[in-house]
Amino acid sequence: MTYRKFTKHLFILTLCLSFLFSCKNEKTKATHNDDNLLSKIKKRGTLVVTTNYNSIDYFIYKGTPMGFQLELLKEFCNHLGVKLELKISNNLASNISLLALEKCDLIAHNITVTRDRRKLINFTTPLMQTRQVLIQRNPYKLQDACIKKTLLIRNLLNLSGKTIHVQKNSVHYDRLLNIQNEIGDSIHIVVVDTLETEQLMELVANGTIDYTIADENFALVNKSYYNNIDIQTPVSFLQN
Repeated sequence: MTYRKFTKHLFILTLCLSFLFSCKNEKTKATHNDDNLLSKIKKRGTLVVTTNYNSIDYFIYKGTPMGFQLELLKEFCNHLGVKLELKISNNLASNISLLALEKCDLIAHNITVTRDRRKLINFTTPLMQTRQVLIQRNPYKLQDACIKKTLLIRNLLNLSGKTIHVQKNSVHYDRLLNIQNEIGDSIHIVVVDTLETEQLMELVANGTIDYTIADENFALVNKSYYNNIDIQTPVSFLQN
């Protein structure tokens, strides 16, 4: 082996070892940070969590707090031997800031896992998979089934030129941008800052707006409140 080849191989080996030890150190550091946070929570005696106020995650029914996230958090606090302190906020960007500033320990939301979000927060193992669906009014009062069928959007190409309202900072907005590229035409996307997805679904039902996007599991729950909405048109694949 020539001196040049030996030097080259030595450099590659050194680089690989440096990367290996760097990864090991980062993993050790992350584990250490997790241990410190857990110790801090137990010493404090409370788990500080932010969650959504909606018909699934957290809500008040006849004066009693209920919700899927609330039940999970209660079990987790029992496991840790600490009390639960909830901060109710539906603003995801604000909640991520609270987490970064260490003003809360967890975000308990039904958040779709995306590459961009992975850069900001660490996710748990996914609890479920769901897809995004189009929320539209079902012309159920019409007698002619053929007319009803043509009025409902089933092909994403037919979203061309439509006006769709979606929540700010949501994956629904990002998905609509991708659909525009896929169908090669414009969709009028209206970003709403003050309303939640279930409020937008209500606006579709009462005829104030024509379309919105929601996660299917969320849409299935809320459909029980409105008998004139259709949620059968998927606009994405399954997501964690």
